[in-house]
Amino acid sequence: RKMKRGGGNQPRFNLFRGWPAFPSLLGQGGRPGLRLIIAGGLLLVMTAVMATNYIWTSRQQRQQALLSLRAEAQVITAQFMSMRAFIAAHQDRINYDSQGRFEFKHLNPAAVGKGVADLLRRNSDYSIKQTRLAARDPENAPDAFERQALIRFSREPALKEIFAPDTVNGLPVYRYLLPMYAEEACLECHGEPKGVPDVAGYPREGLHRGELAGALSITVPAERFYAALWTHRMGYLGFTLALLLATVLTLYLLLERLVLRPLTQLQALAVRMGQGDLAVDPERIEAVGEIRELAGEFGAMARQLRRFYEELERRVQERTAALQEANRQLDQANRLQAEFLANMTHEVRTPLTSIIAFTELLLNQVLGETNQEQRQALRDIQESAQQLLTLVNDLLDLTRIEAGRMELHREAVDPLDLLQSCARTVAPLAQAAQLHLEVDVPLELPLIDADPDRLRQVVLNLLSNALKFTPPGGRICLKARAQGEEVTVSVSDTGIGIRPEDQDLIFEKFRQVDGSATRRYRGAGLGLALSRHLVEMHGGRIWVRSRPGEGSTFGFTVPSWRGHRSRLPQPAARG
Repeated sequence: RKMKRGGGNQPRFNLFRGWPAFPSLLGQGGRPGLRLIIAGGLLLVMTAVMATNYIWTSRQQRQQALLSLRAEAQVITAQFMSMRAFIAAHQDRINYDSQGRFEFKHLNPAAVGKGVADLLRRNSDYSIKQTRLAARDPENAPDAFERQALIRFSREPALKEIFAPDTVNGLPVYRYLLPMYAEEACLECHGEPKGVPDVAGYPREGLHRGELAGALSITVPAERFYAALWTHRMGYLGFTLALLLATVLTLYLLLERLVLRPLTQLQALAVRMGQGDLAVDPERIEAVGEIRELAGEFGAMARQLRRFYEELERRVQERTAALQEANRQLDQANRLQAEFLANMTHEVRTPLTSIIAFTELLLNQVLGETNQEQRQALRDIQESAQQLLTLVNDLLDLTRIEAGRMELHREAVDPLDLLQSCARTVAPLAQAAQLHLEVDVPLELPLIDADPDRLRQVVLNLLSNALKFTPPGGRICLKARAQGEEVTVSVSDTGIGIRPEDQDLIFEKFRQVDGSATRRYRGAGLGLALSRHLVEMHGGRIWVRSRPGEGSTFGFTVPSWRGHRSRLPQPAARG
């Protein structure tokens, strides 16, 4: 995407405006930020490179200083050896007068060299010594360094010179030794016969031509060289550190101004967009290059998101309006349905009540005598009408609950009395179905906070289901226990059981495990749904535990009446 340059609302970038004084080196959460990583990495790399260059340069400077000292020692050696050669070549002129008479003047090469060396030592820090292992003059006796050099010269005839830095009397010096071999002019004083005194009175050493006669040792003071080297090193080190700091600081500030600050501003805009604020303008960020392009793309994305968001808002408003209208129509339909069911159930109850009443009159032969077949038919009519009335009552109760018009008349209820009453109600039905009914209720149960009529309705629904789905010879147990601030009531049977996938469905209205038209067990599927609503209105919960072929256990809880205990203990009924 091409960005327009230098026009419109584009901010003009000023490199020298807003330099950071001491920007934070840490990112969010105290973790190393991009500033610290880049600055630290750059500092480490430059430090490593400059340190390597400093070490290499220092070594080169030291080698150069040693080469300078060596060259100086070689010049002094060459001059000294030239002086010795000149003295040796003019011994006749020195020791013979103009009449040809010999008179030893004690100006042989060794004596002249020692005199020159003494003068040089007195007038400077330089030292020249004509040394050998068995020196005639004790002042020319070799020190440890010279002794090792003389031994090496004797063992290595090809060795031309020996040089190395050393320390003498705590001061740095440069040592240089040049081997001296016996020449023809030297044999008059140092040759054969060995032990015979020479012209100077010293015993001859018995040397032969080309044999090692000693070494010329030059000691050059190196303190000024090392001081100059140290000064140069410190200057180079200071320049290197200044260059390093200036480079890192400049790059860091440029990075902060040109990269990190624009990125931080983009991050802040991204956070605002993430929080829902799409009215951002990233193109106002002062940036150059690729970051400027990134800000432009970010701005285009923000504008596109705003368009998408506005379109989404429009569609959401349309869908919300449509949903509200649908909900209104659905509420109206539900209201009409509830009113219809309430009216229909109310209208159906009156004729059903009349049917049941006239049936009882006929069964009691109040209106005349009836034969056995007629009475059986009347009993069937009465049973069917009673079932239909129960269905109508349940449907009417569900309608009231869903409409929010069901009210509970709660009071302190003795659960022992209520459960025994329910057991006595269904006991004849259990006996007729050849079922064993057991009541397991402790004598000391706390009073419960409940509507007795509605709670009785729940228990009777559960007992009726157990009677319906338990084959002859089975067992039904009505049980109650106190658990904390609640009382738990359960109804267990040894009936057909319920599959796991159906256990969540049976508490819905009009839902049965067998919903086919040819189902074996009768019922409209309202009893458990109504029981669930009534238990939850009491502040309790209802559940089922069952396995196919092994029976079922339905249980529910009801809160205790402020911790009071039942004061009416009675023997538990056994069916």
